[in-house]
Amino acid sequence: SVDSSGYQRVGGAQGRIHGEQVFQARSYVEGGNLLSGLRSDGTPYVLVGQDSLELTRELLERQLGRKAQDQEVLETVAADYGVEAEQVFPVEQPGEFHLDMRMSPLAPGVIALQDSQLSSQMQAAWIREELGSTMTAAWSQEVDDMLKAGEEASRYEALARRDLEKAGLKVVPMA
Repeated sequence: SVDSSGYQRVGGAQGRIHGEQVFQARSYVEGGNLLSGLRSDGTPYVLVGQDSLELTRELLERQLGRKAQDQEVLETVAADYGVEAEQVFPVEQPGEFHLDMRMSPLAPGVIALQDSQLSSQMQAAWIREELGSTMTAAWSQEVDDMLKAGEEASRYEALARRDLEKAGLKVVPMA
């Protein structure tokens, strides 16, 4: 759908008009599915959602006519974003969408990660406090569903946390 719209050509033309260097990336990484940052020593890194790495693998395999190795996928992303392949880290997407929907770099070597379970617990407490004795069965069900969704999301956030810590980043949970 994105490819058929022709927006890449429009963007490329705009870049050239303004004197920018334009090139075709070899990886397939949607904007919100890559987060860049710096380690505490100033080394740049990129976090890439697993889905984007698998799409990049598929593109590489079409180009190469063979199976692409994990290292080749990481090197392809690294070349597109100007970092060393050792500084490209696959991260499980903590939910149904891109990395930037539930995490954000805070400082060199530190990243905030959504804590959906805590968030839903806080929201439930606020709703219960606000509604008090006027809380209906429908609202009670809404709160229960919200708590269940927070618990479900926390399982994916735990996987993302594992990957972020494996990348050597300090993770700060935030509701």
